[in-house]
Amino acid sequence: MNKNLLFILFFLVVSIVKTYGQNQDSTADSIQYIGNGILFNGITYKKTNDIRNILLKSSNPEVASLVESYQSNKSTASVLAFVGGFGMGWSLGGLIAKKDFNTGLFVGGAAVAILGIVLDGSANSKLKSAISSYNRNLPNKKVSFIPIFYQGDNQQMNLGLAINF
Repeated sequence: MNKNLLFILFFLVVSIVKTYGQNQDSTADSIQYIGNGILFNGITYKKTNDIRNILLKSSNPEVASLVESYQSNKSTASVLAFVGGFGMGWSLGGLIAKKDFNTGLFVGGAAVAILGIVLDGSANSKLKSAISSYNRNLPNKKVSFIPIFYQGDNQQMNLGLAINF
Protein backbone atom coordinates (compact mmCIF):
# COMPACT_ATOMS: atom_id res chain seq x y z
CA MET A 1 0.00 0.00 0.00
CA ASN A 2 2.80 2.41 0.85
CA LYS A 3 4.49 1.66 -2.47
CA ASN A 4 1.39 2.73 -4.43
CA LEU A 5 0.98 5.89 -2.39
CA LEU A 6 4.66 6.73 -2.88
CA PHE A 7 4.32 6.14 -6.64
CA ILE A 8 1.26 8.42 -6.89
CA LEU A 9 2.95 11.14 -4.85
CA PHE A 10 6.07 10.91 -7.03
CA PHE A 11 3.95 11.15 -10.19
CA LEU A 12 2.16 14.26 -8.90
CA VAL A 13 5.41 16.00 -7.95
CA VAL A 14 6.99 15.21 -11.32
CA SER A 15 3.83 16.41 -13.11
CA ILE A 16 3.84 19.72 -11.26
CA VAL A 17 7.53 20.30 -11.95
CA LYS A 18 7.06 19.36 -15.60
CA THR A 19 4.04 21.67 -15.88
CA TYR A 20 5.81 24.75 -14.63
CA GLY A 21 8.94 23.91 -16.58
CA GLN A 22 7.31 23.40 -19.98
CA ASN A 23 7.97 25.69 -22.91
CA GLN A 24 5.06 28.10 -23.27
CA ASP A 25 6.28 29.43 -26.63
CA SER A 26 5.24 26.31 -28.52
CA THR A 27 1.55 27.30 -28.43
CA ALA A 28 2.00 31.06 -28.08
CA ASP A 29 0.84 31.75 -31.65
CA SER A 30 -2.25 29.56 -31.54
CA ILE A 31 -5.65 31.22 -31.58
CA GLN A 32 -8.78 30.16 -29.74
CA TYR A 33 -12.40 31.09 -30.52
CA ILE A 34 -14.07 32.80 -27.59
CA GLY A 35 -17.72 33.91 -28.07
CA ASN A 36 -17.74 36.32 -31.06
CA GLY A 37 -14.01 36.94 -30.77
CA ILE A 38 -10.60 35.34 -30.47
CA LEU A 39 -8.03 34.78 -27.75
CA PHE A 40 -4.49 35.45 -28.97
CA ASN A 41 -1.47 35.62 -26.63
CA GLY A 42 -3.76 35.96 -23.62
CA ILE A 43 -5.67 38.94 -25.04
CA THR A 44 -9.28 38.77 -26.22
CA TYR A 45 -10.06 40.55 -29.49
CA LYS A 46 -13.67 41.25 -30.50
CA LYS A 47 -13.33 43.85 -33.29
CA THR A 48 -13.39 42.45 -36.80
CA ASN A 49 -10.43 44.56 -37.95
CA ASP A 50 -8.26 43.29 -35.09
CA ILE A 51 -9.29 39.71 -35.81
CA ARG A 52 -8.61 40.22 -39.52
CA ASN A 53 -5.13 41.65 -38.89
CA ILE A 54 -4.16 38.77 -36.60
CA LEU A 55 -5.45 35.99 -38.83
CA LEU A 56 -3.96 37.44 -42.01
CA LYS A 57 -0.44 37.22 -40.55
CA SER A 58 -0.28 33.78 -42.11
CA SER A 59 0.09 33.63 -45.87
CA ASN A 60 -2.51 30.89 -46.23
CA PRO A 61 -5.06 31.72 -48.98
CA GLU A 62 -7.70 29.53 -47.32
CA VAL A 63 -7.50 31.60 -44.13
CA ALA A 64 -7.64 34.84 -46.15
CA SER A 65 -10.77 33.68 -47.98
CA LEU A 66 -12.50 32.61 -44.76
CA VAL A 67 -11.59 35.85 -43.00
CA GLU A 68 -12.96 37.98 -45.85
CA SER A 69 -16.17 35.94 -45.82
CA TYR A 70 -16.37 36.33 -42.04
CA GLN A 71 -15.90 40.09 -42.24
CA SER A 72 -18.52 40.60 -44.94
CA ASN A 73 -21.07 38.37 -43.19
CA LYS A 74 -20.43 40.11 -39.87
CA SER A 75 -20.87 43.59 -41.40
CA THR A 76 -24.06 42.58 -43.20
CA ALA A 77 -25.43 40.97 -40.04
CA SER A 78 -24.76 44.13 -38.03
CA VAL A 79 -26.59 46.32 -40.55
CA LEU A 80 -29.56 43.93 -40.78
CA ALA A 81 -29.82 43.62 -37.00
CA PHE A 82 -29.81 47.42 -36.67
CA VAL A 83 -32.50 47.89 -39.33
CA GLY A 84 -34.63 45.09 -37.89
CA GLY A 85 -34.31 46.41 -34.36
CA PHE A 86 -35.23 49.90 -35.53
CA GLY A 87 -38.36 48.60 -37.27
CA MET A 88 -39.49 46.64 -34.22
CA GLY A 89 -38.63 49.49 -31.86
CA TRP A 90 -40.49 52.07 -33.95
CA SER A 91 -43.61 49.91 -33.89
CA LEU A 92 -43.37 49.25 -30.16
CA GLY A 93 -42.68 52.95 -29.51
CA GLY A 94 -45.89 53.83 -31.36
CA LEU A 95 -47.77 51.32 -29.23
CA ILE A 96 -46.35 52.83 -26.03
CA ALA A 97 -47.25 56.35 -27.21
CA LYS A 98 -50.82 55.11 -27.75
CA LYS A 99 -50.66 55.52 -31.52
CA ASP A 100 -51.53 52.89 -34.10
CA PHE A 101 -49.41 49.76 -33.97
CA ASN A 102 -47.79 49.22 -37.36
CA THR A 103 -47.93 45.43 -37.66
CA GLY A 104 -46.27 45.27 -41.05
CA LEU A 105 -43.26 47.28 -39.87
CA PHE A 106 -42.98 45.13 -36.74
CA VAL A 107 -43.13 41.83 -38.65
CA GLY A 108 -40.74 43.11 -41.32
CA GLY A 109 -38.32 44.31 -38.64
CA ALA A 110 -38.50 40.94 -36.86
CA ALA A 111 -37.82 39.09 -40.13
CA VAL A 112 -34.83 41.30 -40.93
CA ALA A 113 -33.48 40.92 -37.38
CA ILE A 114 -33.78 37.12 -37.60
CA LEU A 115 -31.94 37.20 -40.93
CA GLY A 116 -29.20 39.24 -39.23
CA ILE A 117 -28.94 36.66 -36.45
CA VAL A 118 -28.64 33.83 -38.99
CA LEU A 119 -25.90 35.71 -40.87
CA ASP A 120 -24.07 36.35 -37.60
CA GLY A 121 -24.08 32.61 -36.89
CA SER A 122 -22.71 31.99 -40.38
CA ALA A 123 -19.98 34.57 -39.78
CA ASN A 124 -19.01 32.88 -36.51
CA SER A 125 -18.75 29.49 -38.23
CA LYS A 126 -16.48 31.07 -40.88
CA LEU A 127 -14.33 32.50 -38.08
CA LYS A 128 -14.08 29.09 -36.40
CA SER A 129 -13.03 27.55 -39.71
CA ALA A 130 -10.42 30.28 -40.26
CA ILE A 131 -9.02 29.74 -36.76
CA SER A 132 -8.86 25.99 -37.32
CA SER A 133 -7.03 26.46 -40.62
CA TYR A 134 -4.67 29.03 -39.08
CA ASN A 135 -3.78 26.75 -36.16
CA ARG A 136 -3.35 23.75 -38.47
CA ASN A 137 -0.55 25.55 -40.36
CA LEU A 138 1.44 26.66 -37.31
CA PRO A 139 5.04 25.41 -37.11
CA ASN A 140 6.45 23.54 -34.10
CA LYS A 141 3.46 21.32 -33.45
CA LYS A 142 4.23 18.96 -30.60
CA VAL A 143 2.26 16.13 -29.10
CA SER A 144 1.91 16.79 -25.41
CA PHE A 145 0.17 14.84 -22.67
CA ILE A 146 1.29 17.15 -19.88
CA PRO A 147 -1.12 18.06 -17.08
CA ILE A 148 -1.51 21.82 -16.86
CA PHE A 149 -2.75 24.26 -14.27
CA TYR A 150 -4.96 27.13 -15.35
CA GLN A 151 -7.21 29.69 -13.73
CA GLY A 152 -10.85 29.67 -14.67
CA ASP A 153 -13.20 32.63 -14.98
CA ASN A 154 -13.82 32.67 -11.25
CA GLN A 155 -10.05 32.68 -10.52
CA GLN A 156 -9.94 29.18 -9.04
CA MET A 157 -6.94 27.03 -9.77
CA ASN A 158 -7.84 24.02 -11.92
CA LEU A 159 -5.93 20.98 -13.08
CA GLY A 160 -6.47 19.69 -16.59
CA LEU A 161 -4.88 17.50 -19.21
CA ALA A 162 -3.72 19.28 -22.38
CA ILE A 163 -3.51 17.16 -25.50
CA ASN A 164 -2.00 19.30 -28.23
CA PHE A 165 -1.20 18.14 -31.75
